[in-house]
Amino acid sequence: MAFMAEQVRWFRVLAVAGLAFSQGCMLLGSDVTPVSIQAFRCAQPGQDKCNEAGDLIPQGTLPPTNEAFLVVARYQGDASRWALIFPSKSRPGEMDSTVIEIGLRDSASVWINLVGAKDGYYKERVMADGSVPDSVMWDYGWRR
Repeated sequence: MAFMAEQVRWFRVLAVAGLAFSQGCMLLGSDVTPVSIQAFRCAQPGQDKCNEAGDLIPQGTLPPTNEAFLVVARYQGDASRWALIFPSKSRPGEMDSTVIEIGLRDSASVWINLVGAKDGYYKERVMADGSVPDSVMWDYGWRR
């Protein structure tokens, strides 16, 4: 009898949790979309900074390490928060990050310049209140 009561109690807990989950999903709405991120070469090659997109850097291809490139994100919302995660220069084996907030609606871009950067794993993560966060990652491994 105690076993049945325990099963009924767990069933109620799971039912309430399932209802809360489905209600939470309904609050987000069906129009919530993920952030879309793409990397581009600069319109003018050889630049230290980049404000105009050139050719698309295909997914799975590493961005240049000898000039700047542009990362563009499209999202829903009035602002975005960007985090570049990269190998620490002062603490071997650890990661550092740079975080910026951009107050532009629906899309924004940042230029990145990896000239002189350490070998390793780099990740650009973009978050916006009206969208699901997304990231683009590059693994430069050991280049020497």
